[in-house]
Order: sequence, then structure tokens, then C-alpha cells
Amino acid sequence: GIFASPFTRLTVTDTSITSTNSNGIFLSQLSEFNGTRLSINSAAIGIRGSADGVGAASSFGYMRLTDSTINSVGYGIELAPQQSGQAKDKLYLENVSITTSGNAAYGIFSKYSKSTINDSIISTSGVSARGIHAEVAGSLDINNTKITTTGASAYGLSLYQVSAQLRNGSTLSTTGANAHLLFASTGASINAQDVRGTASGANASALVLTVNNFTTSPTLPPTGNDYTNT
Repeated sequence: GIFASPFTRLTVTDTSITSTNSNGIFLSQLSEFNGTRLSINSAAIGIRGSADGVGAASSFGYMRLTDSTINSVGYGIELAPQQSGQAKDKLYLENVSITTSGNAAYGIFSKYSKSTINDSIISTSGVSARGIHAEVAGSLDINNTKITTTGASAYGLSLYQVSAQLRNGSTLSTTGANAHLLFASTGASINAQDVRGTASGANASALVLTVNNFTTSPTLPPTGNDYTNT
């Protein structure tokens, strides 16, 4: 795979990356990554951004990926700086296909991150293999993106203490017991516009809102959406 050391600026184009026992790409403190027309196949995480430290050093940096594919046994993309604080990391995806397999193999996991996902496809297979999960002090802007999950408790989109925009023809499809389309917990908000979704499986709901410890309730202003439970 590829390891980007701290303070690295890395651009990779027209490249196939295969990793049989580790992450396809690892980004460390304050690195910047631009990838175009990449094919990433990983037996672990496709792309991982992580950083230990305080202040600015707690950020992995910035990642932009376009016209690419990721196939992984584990998270497709994981953004997980170790220190709490404001969201500093940034992720931009356009025309990216992510396919994962395995239990808890999320398509995208982000924490303390601001993410924009356009014109992409995310497919997961496995128990609790959520399409996208974002938590703590971050934001998501998802446009014209297709999210498909297969597996018990494999939510399409789940949020905790983050805000999300889901719009412009995005679709969600889940198959499996308790595989909810949209799951928002404490302090989360979702603004969904022009979204279509189908949840198939026992106790699978279109939308689940939960509140922990009596803090800020999640919200979802529904506008022009169509959700189906089968």
C-alpha cells in the first residue's frame, strides 16, 4: 500500500493498489492526498486517515478522491483522528465506487471530519456494515449518491452529533433485520431533499431517531422524499 508520513502532500493518478495484509493507503498527521482514477483493493481498510496529537497535530489533513474504486474487507474509508475537538479534517469524493465486505465493514466512517460526497456508489455486505457513519463535531454533504447495504443492522446512513445534507436524487436501500435507512442519535440533524429509499427486513425502519442522556434531540426536516418499508 501507500503510507503518507506527517506533513506530506501526495498526488496519485492512474494507479492500481493491492494490499493483502494492511491498509491500501494510510494518511498521517497534516498530510494532503489527491487521488484520481485509482483502483484500491485491500484486505483491511481501503483508505485510513488517523493522527495522534493535540491542536493542529490531531488532524490527518485533507483527502480528495475522484473517478476511483475501492474494494475492501473492512472500512472502505476511515477518518479517525484520535483527539477530540472541532472538525478539521476534510474529505471530498466524486464519482467514487466503494464496496466492502465483512461484519462492521462500513463504507465510510468519519469522525471530526467535514465530508462532501458527490455522484458516488457505496455498497456494503455484512452484519452492522453501515453505508456511511459519521460522528462528533463533523458534517456530511451527500449528493446524487447511491447507498446499498446487506446485513442485519446495516444502516444506510447513521449519525451521532453531526449534521448531514442528503439530497439531489440520492438513494438508500437496505436489506436485513433492523437495517434502518436513516439512523440519527443524540445531537444529529439530517436535511433530506429529493431522496428515495427502501428498507427490506424485519423491524427495518425508514427513519430512527434516538436520544441518549437527555441531550439535544436529532431532527429531520423531510422535503420531497419517498421512503418504503417492505
